[in-house]
Amino acid sequence: MSVWKGLMEGALSKLIYELIVKPFVPILLSSLLAVITIFLKRYAGFFTNVSEITIAISIASLSIIPYIIYRTYLFGKKRYQLISNSGLFYFDRNVASEDKLKNEEFLKTQVKKAKNIEIIGATGYNTFAREDIHGKAVLRDEFEKATGEIKVLLLNPNSLQTKMRANALGVPLDNYQIEIANSIRYLRELKNKGKNVALKLYDQRPIWKMIIADDFLWLQYYDPRKRVQQTPVYGIRRDTGEGNYSLFDPLYAVFQKRWMHDRNPIYDFDTSNLVCHDGKREALELNFIK
Repeated sequence: MSVWKGLMEGALSKLIYELIVKPFVPILLSSLLAVITIFLKRYAGFFTNVSEITIAISIASLSIIPYIIYRTYLFGKKRYQLISNSGLFYFDRNVASEDKLKNEEFLKTQVKKAKNIEIIGATGYNTFAREDIHGKAVLRDEFEKATGEIKVLLLNPNSLQTKMRANALGVPLDNYQIEIANSIRYLRELKNKGKNVALKLYDQRPIWKMIIADDFLWLQYYDPRKRVQQTPVYGIRRDTGEGNYSLFDPLYAVFQKRWMHDRNPIYDFDTSNLVCHDGKREALELNFIK
């Protein structure tokens, strides 16, 4: 009964507003505008020689300005709350743009502060493994200094998705496989130095590149038509408060799913075998390392 009563009261209130209040609002505003115009025309000397229509238009225009300012404030406040609550605090349209050095410094600064590093990528080569005449990978130094756990998910070099990704980018498959192999070799070197390193290789299509450093997440999308360096980057932080609306946790769950639940094999650095979830071992040939 109370539900019907509430519905009837709500319907009645809406009917009164639509039939009585709403039609009279323009009339009331027009009347108020007319009264102000007449008052100014009669009692304010400055407006004596100004036409009534000019006064009315001026008053109406000036009345709209506070409303526009207020609406702009509300829009900006809502937008700020949306961005703030999502955890997003950094963005760049193209990580390889003219701001490349700024983006790299930002990433290194965030990773330096972290104890643990977790990554899901394609080859990982330009992220943490490369060291040649052209320079070092962005996070190579940070990997060397890492004190906690390093978890890495890379494409299986022999998978169909690796072949498809290389073809989509117009890169020879051998070169793409070499990048993965060199990343694996570098992780083995870190393991031999006593670093706490774990590597898994996945066969699924690469969708997200994630670099998780404790409460920070670097996010990029693997566009099938572009190198990941040409895609936007998002910096997201975890919200540890009671009202947690940050995108960090649901995105981190994507990494955890691929790490723990997608049955991706772990790489045994000692034997170069892939150890499957059922304990079976599969040799992984990495002869293509140069």
